[in-house]
Parts: sequence; structure tokens; C-alpha cells
Amino acid sequence: MHAAFGFDDFLTINTVYVVAMSILYPLTWLLIPWVLLKRVVHPSARIAWIFTILFLPIVGGLLVLVLGVNRIKRGETERQRAARELNEHLPEPQSPVGPPEDIHRRLKDLAQLGESLTGEPLVSNNRVTILEKTSEAFGRLEQGMRGAKESLHVCFYIWRSDRIGNRLRDVMIDKAREGIEVRFLYDGIGSMSLSRNSLRQMRDAGVRVAPWAAGQSFRDRWSVNLRNHRKIVVVDGDYAFTGGMNVGDEYLGRDPSFGYWRDTFVEIEGPAAARLQVVFTRDWYQATGEALTRPFLYRSDIATGDTAVQTLSGGPDDDAPVFWTMFFAAITAAVERVTISTGYFVPPEHLMMALIAAARRGVKVRLLTAGKNTYTHTLWAGRAYYAPLLRAGAEVYEYQRGLFHAKTMVIDGLWWCVGTPNLDMRSLMLNFEDAVAGFSSTVAEELESQFEADVKDSRRIDLEEWERRSVKHRLAEETCRLLAPVL
Repeated sequence: MHAAFGFDDFLTINTVYVVAMSILYPLTWLLIPWVLLKRVVHPSARIAWIFTILFLPIVGGLLVLVLGVNRIKRGETERQRAARELNEHLPEPQSPVGPPEDIHRRLKDLAQLGESLTGEPLVSNNRVTILEKTSEAFGRLEQGMRGAKESLHVCFYIWRSDRIGNRLRDVMIDKAREGIEVRFLYDGIGSMSLSRNSLRQMRDAGVRVAPWAAGQSFRDRWSVNLRNHRKIVVVDGDYAFTGGMNVGDEYLGRDPSFGYWRDTFVEIEGPAAARLQVVFTRDWYQATGEALTRPFLYRSDIATGDTAVQTLSGGPDDDAPVFWTMFFAAITAAVERVTISTGYFVPPEHLMMALIAAARRGVKVRLLTAGKNTYTHTLWAGRAYYAPLLRAGAEVYEYQRGLFHAKTMVIDGLWWCVGTPNLDMRSLMLNFEDAVAGFSSTVAEELESQFEADVKDSRRIDLEEWERRSVKHRLAEETCRLLAPVL
């Protein structure tokens, strides 16, 4: 029989509570000056975190430590210095070019802005293949990995130990046993389901494996905010993949809770692949301290096509938020149309104003996002932004066939971008992300054609109907919107 809960037990619990409230709770107040000094998107975020500390004793302090870290501070100087040291030994971009001459100045300036933010110019002579079906993307990815002759570098946010994950793991193992340099970088939070047995098998076969850590301080490692959301595969330094797709059976539609999975991946052959290699190299150097500087890793002199591509990468250690800045500039540069696909839509205020302003000045603004089988809180938070867009004349669609996860943008049928960032605060401020962009009417037209196909499987949000939605729905939207800074 269980012993009865007695008065002495009550006194013990009461004593613990008193000690916690009198000692630990005041200690959490020391986080308030840090909250006041840290960089935030909006001053209201500081108020929210301070209220969390004050009105959720002890728990609030823990939440701030886990969720409130949104910039790498103490390790930032070391990281930037390490990047400079590494850059001295990396090859310069080959085949740099300017944007087309026959486009308007504001759109042309996007290439200069991207280079100013990332140091990466447009590089020519690439072949770009858009992969809209995940089954095709995985097939091309496996084929590319099996074709590696000298090096194979793989980085993913989510990698699962399931059928497709184990299949591609075995490809890496086979290539390592052939004597090829194989490196695998994964995010520790996103890939929590990656089994120790899989990691052991890779290491035993000679695959060099490393988990991602955003910074070297305990605070950086403790935070769940600073994640590596990149998806990069580089084969022999001249053949690469990136985009929205992770590695797991659900991306092939094998999980009934998600159903059909709609995503976009991109295959790059040519000098731009070497620039994605540079992004991987910097992440690998931070995770392991190994500098990958040998020339054979960067085959940037191979010309395979006629498309100019710019590699973009950004994270919370940048002086300016790369993708927030690029997307804002792209939207404000538009003259004819803005076409956006995003898995999650919880935009910062400045991007919302850019979209609204574009629509009101006559630009055709169209947004496609997930409408089912996605995170409920993110979906409802995003819906809180629909009404102002609809009133401005923008078109908003929610995908219905299954889960929508693509991340693409096309401006005026010419500038295009495909990558890993969503139009939400997590991608634009908290995560490490990557993308490829460029000026190509052919690639832009392909992305816009896919958008039109997706619209057929989507529900268009009607303004009049939307204005009549219930108070319960409005409350759900605004409640979830409060979480926007961390969604």
C-alpha cells in the first residue's frame, strides 16, 4: 500500500516552494537586462519576454533561455573571424556576371544587394533543373550521390531513420567504402529521430559525421531557436541540390497524417554548385574545425549551361537578416507581378507592408501557402494576415491536395528564388537558411507554371467570405499570432 500523504510531506513541498520563490525566482530577474539589450524585431517582443519572466515564476526564465536566444552574440566575433580565416583559403567565384541589361534598375539591383549581403556574385554557365515532385527529386538526388567520384557533402535539417533515410544513408556508406570523401552534417533538433545505429554505421564505414551547433557558448547550444534549416548536397564540387525537401518517408507521401507532399527542390550543375560547397564548408568548419580548402572540392571552371545563379545564405549571426532584406527588396522592386509559394506564412510587419503596398500600386500579388495537414498554430497565425492582403487586392490560396512545403519566389517573370526559407520569423531571423536565385525567364516561367498547377489544387480565399468568419476563428488567429516571433 502507498504511504498516506502527511503533514510532513506538505511541509517539505512548501519549503521547496518557498526556497524556489525566494531564491530562484529573483535570480531569473537578472535576465531582464539581457532581454532589454538583445536585438529584437519589435520592442513589443521585449515586453512579452519580460512579462513571461515576471508572471511565470522560474518557468518563464527557462522559456527565455530556451526560446529567447535569437542571435549568436558571444560566439559571433569568433565565428566571423573563423569565417574570414577560412575565406582566405577558399577559391574566388568563377564566371561572375552582372544581371541582364534589358531590365529595370530596381530589379537589377537585387544582384548587387545579394552580393553585398553574402559576398556571393551572380555566376554564369549553370544548368538549373526545377524538381517539383518529391519522388523525382529523391531519384535525382540518389543518382547524383551514387555518381560521386571524389567528394560527397550532405547537410539536412531533418534526416529520419526510415526507408528513404536508410536508403540514402547506405549510399553514403557505399561511397565512403569506395574511398570517396563523404561528410554528413545534420541538425541535432531537426534530426532527433536519426538513430544512433545509423550514425554508428556511417562512422564505421568512414563517413565523417557531425551534428550542428549554432555557437560555442552554453547558451547558444542550449537554445532550440538557432537551427540549421539548410538542405545542401554537393557532389564533386560541381553538382548540387538544395530546396525545401528534407529526408524522410513523409516527403514521399508515405505518412497518412500528411498525405501527398508538395515540395520544390532544385538541381544545379556548374560554377554555382561550388558556391553551395562554400556554404557547406563554412558550416562544417564551425561544427568540426576542419577547413576544406583543397581545390578539387570546388570545380568552378566547369560550364554546363547558360543560366546565371547567385547563392544566398543567411543566419542569426549576420549583421543584416539576409532573406528578410532580399525578399523585402524583391517585393518592392516588382512592377508587374509577385508570385510566392511558402510552406509557412507568418511574415514580419515590414514584409506585410511591402506586399500590401505592391498590391495597392497595381502589382499582381499572389500567395500560395499550406492549407491542411500542417501545424495548426502556424496555419491560424498566418490566417491573421490574410484580410489586409485581400483588401489590397492580393490573391491568397491555401493548398488542399496534401501538405504544401515549397519555398519559391518569382518577380516580374524574371527574378527567381528557390531555397529553404519560409516567409515566417523563424526562417527570416532565427534559422540558418540557404537558397539559389537568378535572372532567367525560363526558370521563372517554369516556377510560375507550377504555381498555376498548384492553384488548381488550392482554395482561393474570398474577401467577402473571409470577412464573415466567426469570432471564434478570429480569436484563434489573433491568439496564435502572438507566437509569431518564434513561429
